[in-house]
Amino acid sequence: MSGTDSFAVALLAGGRSRRFGSDKALHVPPGETEPMWRLQLAKLMALGASEVIVSVGGSTSFPGGLPSEAVRMVPDELPDQGPLGGLATVLGAIRSERVLVLGVDMPAVTVEGMRRLLASGGLGNGRGLVPHLGGRWEPLLAIYPRVMKGVADQRLAEGKRSLQGFVDAGVASGWIDPWPVPPACAGWFANWNEPGPV
Repeated sequence: MSGTDSFAVALLAGGRSRRFGSDKALHVPPGETEPMWRLQLAKLMALGASEVIVSVGGSTSFPGGLPSEAVRMVPDELPDQGPLGGLATVLGAIRSERVLVLGVDMPAVTVEGMRRLLASGGLGNGRGLVPHLGGRWEPLLAIYPRVMKGVADQRLAEGKRSLQGFVDAGVASGWIDPWPVPPACAGWFANWNEPGPV
């Protein structure tokens, strides 16, 4: 994105965390004093976006509340639809043309890394940018255009909740560009699936 582009950022924090055993968003990682949702949200807020959103499941609440009145909490429009349901809600809630999303369970992502992704996203071309690593998309650290809301809604209505398929559809329509992940950046995409160090 160019320096003149406005963009939104969104933290996807509405997952059920079945493998983790408790809500990942509320877990305090080893060596930290804040829960994951606050740590990840602070990274997003450092990017200087025009909108900051936290996507949550219907029953999610955060002790202590949001750190700023500028942050909006957006409950999923449709419950139990996985990350695509949260992303569809975010795409319908933003006023900006594009949004950078970050999964709450990706603690290795840095502010500098997200700035690198933003800088790789073209100069106002209106498209999204999704990292591609090891033959798969990395859809939980990515830039999506608002126009993909319709695609997300259609796929959810058809019972297709795969983010891989959603990104494939975006690429086929010309709304999403792939970003081949440089080897030095591969560690960003480690998922935090159980308590303890990633």
